Amino acid sequence: MTAALEVAVAREIGSFDLDVAFTLESGMLVLFGPSGAGKSLTLSLIAGLIRPDTGSITIDGRVVTDCGRRIYVSTQGRRIGMVFQDGLLLPHRSVLDNVALAVRQASGRRDRRAIALTWLERVGAEALATRRPG
Repeated sequence: MTAALEVAVAREIGSFDLDVAFTLESGMLVLFGPSGAGKSLTLSLIAGLIRPDTGSITIDGRVVTDCGRRIYVSTQGRRIGMVFQDGLLLPHRSVLDNVALAVRQASGRRDRRAIALTWLERVGAEALATRRPG
């Protein structure tokens, strides 16, 4: 059986050194610790938002990062999601237009907005479509 997630990476940012290694066979993993322990950095490395200095990350048997072999699968190519603690919506765009930025399966603005609206409907948020994040 392939592990769901294998992480063995290191990253230095300023005076902070993160060196983390774990394997998740299946199920759920919880990262907890004090502020500044590296939880968000670890998740950003797994999501591909930041590249590690050394090491590798494998998701469902697929290598998405391997510094030694120079493999860096894009954030979109990893097919995982991340919800940030702080809001990262563009304040000058409507909720619908912010969601439409995530649509990859359509090329035109009208098609992206139509798909985004179905996503908002799916979670019961279509009434917020024209509002601004603020």
